[in-house]
Amino acid sequence: MKAAWVMVLGAEAVLLGGESASANTPSSSDRFRDAVFYQQTCNQCHEAQAARKYSDRQWNDLMHTMQTRTALNDTELKELLSFLQATN
Repeated sequence: MKAAWVMVLGAEAVLLGGESASANTPSSSDRFRDAVFYQQTCNQCHEAQAARKYSDRQWNDLMHTMQTRTALNDTELKELLSFLQATN
């Protein structure tokens, strides 16, 4: 099997050799990491809600409200929001 090298340029992953890889398709390890981060972060104050409980727009509004009550930085907020919207 031929190995592929991946170069990350900004938010886009590109397979060296001219083929594109989708930057919007997180690996299972990324999803697991994000799920653990979501549980650890939200369970500090309340029970973390199931991602399917809210729509993308509702998660956006909720997470921006939660950011004002927590120490989440913009990068963490974006990661959590992406995870929730991808799994709802």
